[in-house]
Amino acid sequence: MRILYILVIFLFLLTGISKAADFNKNEIEWDNRTQGTLYRGESFSSDQYAVRAVQFFGPVPGIKNLQGNIVPDPDFIVNPSVNLEIYKNGVFITETILNMSGPYIDPDYEYRVSVIEFPIRSSREWVYEYYKPWAKIIIEKRAKPELEVRIITEKDLYTSYSDSKIHARVNIINKGGAFVKNVDVNLNIGELKLASNDLRELHKSFQRIDRHAVGGYDVIMYIPELTEDRTYLLSADVKGYDVKGLEYTTSNSSNVTVKTEFEHYFRLSKSAKDRIYLGDNDVVKIIASNAGVYDIYNITIKDSINENFELEQNSTLEWNIPQLKPGQNWETTYRIMPLRTDINGFKIPEAIAKITVNDRPYKVTSEEPNIIVNGPIILLNKTVDKEFAYINEDVMVTVSINNIGNIPTRVEVKDMIPEGVRIVSGETSLGAIFLELNEPRGFSYIIRRDTEAEIQLPPAMANFTDIVIRGEKWSKILSNRPNITFLDTSKPKPTSSNLGLSKEMNNSTENTSQNAKASTMNSNTVKPTPVVPGFEIIMAFIMLLFAAALKRR
Repeated sequence: MRILYILVIFLFLLTGISKAADFNKNEIEWDNRTQGTLYRGESFSSDQYAVRAVQFFGPVPGIKNLQGNIVPDPDFIVNPSVNLEIYKNGVFITETILNMSGPYIDPDYEYRVSVIEFPIRSSREWVYEYYKPWAKIIIEKRAKPELEVRIITEKDLYTSYSDSKIHARVNIINKGGAFVKNVDVNLNIGELKLASNDLRELHKSFQRIDRHAVGGYDVIMYIPELTEDRTYLLSADVKGYDVKGLEYTTSNSSNVTVKTEFEHYFRLSKSAKDRIYLGDNDVVKIIASNAGVYDIYNITIKDSINENFELEQNSTLEWNIPQLKPGQNWETTYRIMPLRTDINGFKIPEAIAKITVNDRPYKVTSEEPNIIVNGPIILLNKTVDKEFAYINEDVMVTVSINNIGNIPTRVEVKDMIPEGVRIVSGETSLGAIFLELNEPRGFSYIIRRDTEAEIQLPPAMANFTDIVIRGEKWSKILSNRPNITFLDTSKPKPTSSNLGLSKEMNNSTENTSQNAKASTMNSNTVKPTPVVPGFEIIMAFIMLLFAAALKRR
């Protein structure tokens, strides 16, 4: 029994020594302060911690002073204090008595509780018949570091051959409420080269960065000689530790673009008329200019058109120019025809030229012109008033047409009736009319069917003139094709709840998947509690001794 008692005492002492060795308690910093005033039986919480006032220093007799006020009898000393219960996540942790002399700090130094004010000793709140003391209490949590890294360059855009170096500054910012120590920073510059050729400049260490403080260092890189524009990624990874040895990491990146200098003397332009009418064509002009002092050789120009246009004549949109001397221009044109209207305009793709200057290849791009195509924009829609109907039940079909463009047009609309369906009443067409802007027109008719079937109605068709003043050239547009299911009268119609069941099940499955993903993400962010190295071995040895002692008994 004596051996068992010694082992228990040794285990307790060893555990206390291990925790004391984890961190320096004098370096703990506190943050996230929450304050509350408590009377007996009341409680308040701060995040996961809560305190409850169980009892205060007991009441004392009272007397009336010279001013006629009731105060504690001076023969009885009032020592303000409060008996507190402390909870974490709703679970009772400990009970403590606090006064103004000092706080309660939990053994892991994750939180502390302090009393900052009581009623004064001469207050009648301490007297029997007026007894109602209170305490102002604060809960503070251990402050933690919060790392951020930023990569700052003199400018975002550099020019090859003109600019020579990139000066970058790496700043490590501690935005948290506690210092961070043993900070390691690694900068990755990708394909860029250091001006010093010393790779050790990419890695820096900081012994300590205080809260709300910044540490940093500078890096200088050469700008490469390029044949085409390039964007380089600079990225930094940072790792540091708090007072307890818990690890904190962060990372960030920044883009640096290097442009080629030949743009100053080789120019590739692409232009077109910026406003046309549907039915007209537009002329695209491409000009290549050599404004430099060197001959430019082996020029290949490739172009393309927007998908909403078509070429008026067959062309490969590719040209080869053997040589372009200083001060010389080359140009070509071709025609495109719009296929539809857009009053906001279509962006025309850039032309691309590949050239050779001083035996070095380069690539140059042109502008991207915008062409507004004026004209009508016709919307044709076909709907039914019910998706499910009994045989010989009326179903109303509605066809509507609207012009949301910027030019009125002549239109005519015709609809078709599928086999097995008969018309009860109404019109199935709209004669040639003048369709103004945003003034919808249309027609409706009623159909029936005398046998069960699930059918898809054919589309309605509208003919309209591209531009009224251009004559009788008609364009065609088709509507959507709604579905109708005709049922025998002995069968129930599907309800909206039945129709929505499948969708709800899909949404439920998707939400479950998202919740599972979120749960996985949250579990990955939990940081492990630091363990003193070698402590597991000591514990195993003690447990063996403990078992031997029990066996000896």
